[in-house]
Amino acid sequence: MRTIPELEEGTHRAKASGALPNGKSVIVNADGTVSAVGGNSPSQSKGSEVSFNAGQSTGLSSAFDINSGKVVVTYKDGANNDYPTAVVGTISGSSVSFGSGVVIDTVSSGTCAVYDESANKVAVFYVNNGLKGKVGTVSGTGISFGSAGSISLSSDPTLTRRGAVFDPDTNKIVVAYKQASASSKAVIATISGTNITFGTPVQLESSTQGVEIGGLGYDTLNNKVIITYKKAYNPFSPHAVVGTVSGNSISFGSEASVGGGIKTLANPVFDPGSGDVVVAYRDHNDSNYGKTLLGTVSGTDIGFYGQVVWNSGTTYYPTSVYHAEAKKVVTFFTNASSSSRGEVVVGSVSGSSISYTSGFALSPNDTNEHSGPLTYDSTNKIIMASYVSSDDSHGEAVVYQPAYTSTNLTSENFIGISKGGAYAAGSSATVDIIGSVSENQSSLTAGQSYFVQTDGTIGLTADDPSVFAGTAISATRLIVKT
Repeated sequence: MRTIPELEEGTHRAKASGALPNGKSVIVNADGTVSAVGGNSPSQSKGSEVSFNAGQSTGLSSAFDINSGKVVVTYKDGANNDYPTAVVGTISGSSVSFGSGVVIDTVSSGTCAVYDESANKVAVFYVNNGLKGKVGTVSGTGISFGSAGSISLSSDPTLTRRGAVFDPDTNKIVVAYKQASASSKAVIATISGTNITFGTPVQLESSTQGVEIGGLGYDTLNNKVIITYKKAYNPFSPHAVVGTVSGNSISFGSEASVGGGIKTLANPVFDPGSGDVVVAYRDHNDSNYGKTLLGTVSGTDIGFYGQVVWNSGTTYYPTSVYHAEAKKVVTFFTNASSSSRGEVVVGSVSGSSISYTSGFALSPNDTNEHSGPLTYDSTNKIIMASYVSSDDSHGEAVVYQPAYTSTNLTSENFIGISKGGAYAAGSSATVDIIGSVSENQSSLTAGQSYFVQTDGTIGLTADDPSVFAGTAISATRLIVKT
């Protein structure tokens, strides 16, 4: 047992997980041990550029395989007949190393990759006499693929690097595509073992001329799929729809205008903290500046507001990801106003707006099309794959870490204040719990309410999350409440 019998009323004894100083805010862990409240504050940083393919590497996409802890980058290999190819990357610290490329199919096609959290597999979609998909299984630094599933279409569709998303509520994958002179559609893909099957395609918008898909995202609050696109007529009118998955089909609400003017849309990213959908884009009508709009889903519809400029220069290839640990939206882009180098901005949603850090250079090279970036769960790093147009469009990747502060404190796990001196890891620690008086504080103001801060101190204002520590009765004594 992790828990030790109580010493006295109003206290709790348990094994310390990590060192536990005297008079510190304490949480209880899932295994019954206790720890000091604390956080981690890494600085913004990037690793060196690493090549994953010496040949031309277009049609890029990427996914993080949670099961293996590996990154999968897919691309069209110009050095090998434009065959769709996959390579497995391993992140270590601020660097990434890659295994050998594996041909997905002997056809000429770009790719779209997504990770299925239910099947623990990577699905890769490509084009060959219709839409095709294969299931990838990562092993070590390699990947193998099952048989192709397919939908026969009147003409080959156009996929984007962010043309698919996993729906964790239904354990389905949604793929969106456009066809020349035909309505754009979405289709459900289901993985079983190493095979993949498709449902019946569903029209996602009213145009019969097809659209350019911006990307797909998933709203985990409302359990909805978000698809952004621009209609393929002049002016290119940007829109979005909300999709609801049911069985092997998907239905859509009304089209929503993302805004006036001609814009190139990035993939929509959901911010669970604010409940907003964040859409970055390039505004052709305003000097190609990089901008963002926020969207809110209501039922089967979505509305947009809060336009913000994050790059006052010519912006290309924006693509975004939500960093769960930092609770921020990270957007990668090519800054044509700064030697066409790859850059990143980090956005924080607050209320009805989003604010950004200054641009941070990722690469001195002339980078073009980016893969969908992804958060590397175990170390909270992000990887971006791109091709370098100034160097024969070869493929390279870089590992990026935004600056942020994390904490082990939640709205539920605070139990009190440590007492009786400092404790070493593994020793029996004593904690003043609810209703008891902690007598080892300093500089308090009697009658004031105090809140636990994410770094383990206590203060007069609530932090995020908001956790009430107790009420001071003197400069050194606090009545503990949870």
